[in-house]
Amino acid sequence: MVTAYVYHKIANIKHNGSDLYYQEPIDTTMQKATKMTAKYNYFYKSPYNDIVQTLGQFTQQSKRSSNARYNDYDYDVFEFTEYEYIACSEKENLYCMGIPESGENMVRVEGMFYLDFPVYYTK
Repeated sequence: MVTAYVYHKIANIKHNGSDLYYQEPIDTTMQKATKMTAKYNYFYKSPYNDIVQTLGQFTQQSKRSSNARYNDYDYDVFEFTEYEYIACSEKENLYCMGIPESGENMVRVEGMFYLDFPVYYTK
């Protein structure tokens, strides 16, 4: 089995002027969405039928207004690249698949770890 990885930038730390990244394994199979990040493609599965809709990558969490004339209220939403938004209350219907990164041009910093993951910089 080939393990897939993603690289997360480490804020405020550099190596000889280069940004540092830690390498984390990522699951590329369809699974329930537990965290929202741009490192995954997201899907919405309707609780009423077997239709699965592609949402794309997560971009941000924000608020929307119901715009109801006599009962206006704000609610939290997840925004995606291929679909405008899904209400956060629908999170139990969200699934995701990890998007692996190639690691091309990444060089390992020997003996350095961040959150127990190996650290890399770009050449």
